[in-house]
Amino acid sequence: MNTYYFSYLNGYVMFKKRIICLIISLMISTLCFGEGFRQHGAHVHGYVLFDVAQDDNDVLIDIVAPGMDVVGFEHDVTTETDAKTMANAMGILKQANAIVSMESQAQCKLLTQKVQTFKNLPPTENTTQPKSAIHNPFADHSTHNNFDIQYHFTCQAPQKLQHIAVHWFDYFSNTKIITVNYITSQAQSALSLDAQHAVIHLT
Repeated sequence: MNTYYFSYLNGYVMFKKRIICLIISLMISTLCFGEGFRQHGAHVHGYVLFDVAQDDNDVLIDIVAPGMDVVGFEHDVTTETDAKTMANAMGILKQANAIVSMESQAQCKLLTQKVQTFKNLPPTENTTQPKSAIHNPFADHSTHNNFDIQYHFTCQAPQKLQHIAVHWFDYFSNTKIITVNYITSQAQSALSLDAQHAVIHLT
């Protein structure tokens, strides 16, 4: 594996550890040694995955989407048209408040964000997939391009955060379904969103 992949993997694992630590802190009081909230796998066109974890003032959102959903192609950027399409998509994804929004009374602001593409590595004979109760439509391995978008918000009045509005469908019409896995101090569940129903209700 090349240096870029190791760099990506390290950043990804660190972010996932932050999410799983939040989840564990909501369920038990112990140290966190989790290796990740979930594993990436092959994408399914038209399906995007949102993982949401909220604890106290922190809200972490991780989005995984197939390249086809975001830019309309899965290959590496090879033409000027590809480059312009990619730049436009990256510009949108780096506007966190354009993708998700929360009630103003919760007083949430973006702390950090990261937008990147990745390719899954093909499986080997020894590859095993860990079992998980969390639904993941990215179930198998693939060498197609995917997007990983990570947003970290902090809210001054988290008790007033009741829902998260998702505006993904306004920008990426190739997506038909968003699968959401979420956990808060009040609830944990999974749900599906579409263009007509695009709000995550946290309570």
